[in-house]
Amino acid sequence: MLTIFKKGIKDTFSFAAIKWTKWYLKKDRSYTYQGLKLHIKKDVFHPGFFRSTTIMAEWLDHLDLNNKLILELGCGSGLLSLLAAKKGAQVTSIDINRKAVENAKINADKNELKITAYVSDLFSNVNSNKKFDIVLINPPYFEGDPKTEYEYAWYCGEDFNYFKNLFLQISHRPKGESYFMIVSDNCDLNRIHTLAENAGLHLKEVVRKKKWRELFFIYKITS
Repeated sequence: MLTIFKKGIKDTFSFAAIKWTKWYLKKDRSYTYQGLKLHIKKDVFHPGFFRSTTIMAEWLDHLDLNNKLILELGCGSGLLSLLAAKKGAQVTSIDINRKAVENAKINADKNELKITAYVSDLFSNVNSNKKFDIVLINPPYFEGDPKTEYEYAWYCGEDFNYFKNLFLQISHRPKGESYFMIVSDNCDLNRIHTLAENAGLHLKEVVRKKKWRELFFIYKITS
């Protein structure tokens, strides 16, 4: 796990800060974002420490989501789902991590917002005939095989199987859905682009933002 932290926050934090972060995340914590009060379970991706979620949240804030059907794929604690619900969207939240799904439900109740949340490995448990307006994806993008449910938030597989399966499943989803995915320059971007192209898809850059010397990209996935 130390490798993840070194990659994700390299050139930013000292080794001592990395150790402190690991210690901090061993316990349940509280987190507040734009008036939303979240409880973050210890085995769930923390949106306050890893910038991809908050960058996507900032972008989401500029969208008109009223009455939109939104799917958050890999919801973690549910921050993006709650922001979308707060803006009037009808939200479905899924994650392979059971604790994450329960965490998202807890946070929805805590903030008196309505979401539908359940366990799913990518789209495996999603109704293939249900069409969403927007699908939000904050994927695991470090090379390596996850050993625990928590590590599914970080590792995409030694052979990038997460992205292979994601792009294949998207290519079979209903037409007209809009997919938005965030990644950073700490991962193998060329490999991800190639896998998308192999599935007949294209990653169109819609946002580029640098935070603490890490460059993030939000891509729209198109056919």
